[in-house]
Amino acid sequence: MKHLRRIRLIGTIFYLCGMVLCAALAFGSDLPKTLRDKIDQVFPEAKIIKTEEERYQGQMVMEVELVAKDGTPYEVYLSKDGNILKIEKEDNGFLWFK
Repeated sequence: MKHLRRIRLIGTIFYLCGMVLCAALAFGSDLPKTLRDKIDQVFPEAKIIKTEEERYQGQMVMEVELVAKDGTPYEVYLSKDGNILKIEKEDNGFLWFK
């Protein structure tokens, strides 16, 4: 009986962790349409890995980590109005993503 409870508890924990992970991934990849359009212009068919707001040169910007169609990873900094401020090629890739 204790063994069955333990299995149910572990199953529930895995289920909840999966739900939290799915919600985090869905939230993290959400970009405003203007910023997504700009990324699509410069990097067509790129896969966005991670987005987050960050301070860059004294202003709040959106940092986008993406993998271009050719497999090259980049970090792109965009202003809120959609201007690209910086594009940085990640020579070693995203270490946390490997």
